[in-house]
Amino acid sequence: MLEGITPGIGVTYHPENGWGGSIGLGNTTSNVSIAFSKEGNTTLQGSYSIGHGVQLAGDYTTNGAANIGFNYNPTGEGPRRDWNFSLMYDMAGTGLSASVGYTNPNSTIGLTSTVNRDGLSTSAELTGVSIATNGPDGFQMDEINFAEQNINAAQDQTQNDQNKAKLLASGDFTPADIANMSDDDIQNALDGLPQDEGVISNLLSEIGDYISPNLSGILAVGGGIATGIGLLTQFGSLGGGNRIPTNLGSLVESLRNFRRREDESTSTSDGGNRVSKLLDGVNLNWDLPNLGLSPDLLNELGKILNQEGYTSPTAQSNAGSGIVNFLKRIMFIPAVGYPVSSGNTKDRVVDTQEKPKPGEKLPPPKEPKSEDYQEMKTKVLDRFFGKDGSTIPAKVYLEELLKDSNLSPADKNYLRGYTQSLYKDIKSYATLKKDYENGKIPDNYKPKSTFAPLVPNVQNVTMIEAAGEIPPGGRDVMIGTVTGFREYNIDLDRKDLEDRVDSMNEHNKLHPNYHSSDIQIDKAKGVGVDSNVRYNILKEGKDANGNTLWTVYSFHDADNIHQFTNRETAELFVNSALKWREYQIKNGIQPVVPLRINDLSMPGVGNSPYVSPLDTSLDPKGHHHYASAIDIAFPGSDGDRAINVSESSNYDREKVKDLIKIMAESVPPGYELVVHIEDKAVKEYFSGTEIYVDMEKPHADHLHFQLRKKN
Repeated sequence: MLEGITPGIGVTYHPENGWGGSIGLGNTTSNVSIAFSKEGNTTLQGSYSIGHGVQLAGDYTTNGAANIGFNYNPTGEGPRRDWNFSLMYDMAGTGLSASVGYTNPNSTIGLTSTVNRDGLSTSAELTGVSIATNGPDGFQMDEINFAEQNINAAQDQTQNDQNKAKLLASGDFTPADIANMSDDDIQNALDGLPQDEGVISNLLSEIGDYISPNLSGILAVGGGIATGIGLLTQFGSLGGGNRIPTNLGSLVESLRNFRRREDESTSTSDGGNRVSKLLDGVNLNWDLPNLGLSPDLLNELGKILNQEGYTSPTAQSNAGSGIVNFLKRIMFIPAVGYPVSSGNTKDRVVDTQEKPKPGEKLPPPKEPKSEDYQEMKTKVLDRFFGKDGSTIPAKVYLEELLKDSNLSPADKNYLRGYTQSLYKDIKSYATLKKDYENGKIPDNYKPKSTFAPLVPNVQNVTMIEAAGEIPPGGRDVMIGTVTGFREYNIDLDRKDLEDRVDSMNEHNKLHPNYHSSDIQIDKAKGVGVDSNVRYNILKEGKDANGNTLWTVYSFHDADNIHQFTNRETAELFVNSALKWREYQIKNGIQPVVPLRINDLSMPGVGNSPYVSPLDTSLDPKGHHHYASAIDIAFPGSDGDRAINVSESSNYDREKVKDLIKIMAESVPPGYELVVHIEDKAVKEYFSGTEIYVDMEKPHADHLHFQLRKKN
């Protein structure tokens, strides 16, 4: 099954995960591969042919992600040759998914459409690696994983070699016959041979046979690959953040004995011994070019491997100095530490970013280079500097452009940030305009770090507009399928709302210890005039399945008058509540608890009886004197509410960070999230990111969120 194997090798670099790599063994239908990095996660992938064009496929990552399912390809040549139909189950995320795809066997260019609970997405692929995707979130160019391409190219080469070997072994074809066959001719000839069903144990045994004498040398090619696989075989797993031992010789020696069968203990191959002796005492240095391995040593490794009959991922078997040249191609540039590649894309080994972990802090985004982005940027600049003659502001014009744009969500957000940065430097407008007329493009935009979504599979929902005028006494409204809101006409219901302010006054008067003050406010001033702040969040909200998404921790029903907000904030809150529930379920957190809310704003942004320490006037406007404030209780480690940052034993700082990230995931375009919390560690954690966190008092017993329009 693994005769004529061409190993696939890839070297990667990630700013946070460090150096890593991939190695793969097998063909297009039965294979195993592993990808890892110095500080990141490890992913093990495998496929096994069970005959008649069906393969059992699966993968597992040390962060808990796992998929299992089946591929069906009528040709029996694997998912990257002609048509393929797939049914997979994501055990830690999107659940069941189905896909259909076609790949041209000659060009290796393919198109695959996938349906899961998030909707339909279609990806363009090259050698099985996605290069662009059009899905529910729009069109986007994907990060090309060249290391994975190397693995796939090696599997394709192995499949080709094994197909020819099968024809030769049948006795019906001579080497000359096979050499003159096209790919279609070879496939037709294979169809006429008896099918090789095989069993899983045979596959594993043959992989073990191959690893025993060969893998020690192959792993040495990548340096970092050898140490990663060595750790895996010695300790069973390679989790994120583990420090990797650096004595390469001892690891290679242990690899030589991996799965060696007793009846093969007299193997005549001494390649593994020669490699082990060559690397004995060699220590890798992750801070030096080539991991501290000299070019002479790498060349010597190549010679040994070539003499033993091993090939590079695309070299022909025993092709002279093919392995030596391949080793030279994965030499690292001393100045920057990045791998270089030859013009052959199949042999290319370059840096590639792993899929970030949920909630992981990401580096600041880089400016897109696509023609569509650059064309739209030019239109925005022309508008900002008055070149196109229109008086509509550039930031307003941009939103109109984006409505019909094919830019990805990330590219749209970058252009929004760039456009907003122009207004921050408005004092230098004349200078900027003159520079622009002379061909100089403003480049003052410094984007901040963001976070990978914690719950990327939960789509944001919006408010369902009710038809007709708002009746007296208000009406219930829904956001998506979530209930728990009532919409009022502030002017029409002003008297009833003022009576509710009086009820809150009375409650505060009777129970002053429950509040920071027993101040009574003019009920007329308790109801403002901002008609946008007309949505009253009720004491409890539920999703379509009846699950409770939030409750209140207010002291009295009368306090509900202090829970009004605008549409943007209401949608932010509901989407965060939905994601908070999914976050707990996904991470196995028990019990699954709803968010607990307290004060928002007064109706119409009226005055509040609760005095802000920054506003001690006799007739105070009080706190939350704006449209978008939300107070949410600290989530506790035991599922209960944590009362205080420093005094509650169940205060869970990591959950607090995650709740802030989840709120930030639903911030609408044109806004930024502001958070008040008296926790210095949390403030410092979010420093330099798009989420603004400060320690404004008094916020030691709850989280304060608000939306703030970007300038």
